[in-house]
Amino acid sequence: MATPDNDDLLELEPIARHILHEQILNILKRKIMMGGFAPGQKLPLRALAKSLDTSLMPVRCLVWKASVSLSQHRSAR
Repeated sequence: MATPDNDDLLELEPIARHILHEQILNILKRKIMMGGFAPGQKLPLRALAKSLDTSLMPVRCLVWKASVSLSQHRSAR
């Protein structure tokens, strides 16, 4: 029985992944488009993470990537 060499093992198809902060962005966009937030409303990051049942890190990543302004009290606008 022949054993595969290392090059054969490396020819795997990548796993399709949905990036969590992109999913959060899509949820927030839909909420905005449906009038779910008032203009200028502060969105506390911890409250967003809790309501989305995720950790704080993907929400922070979204804020960083989307260049959303942060207030001193860890809220996004």
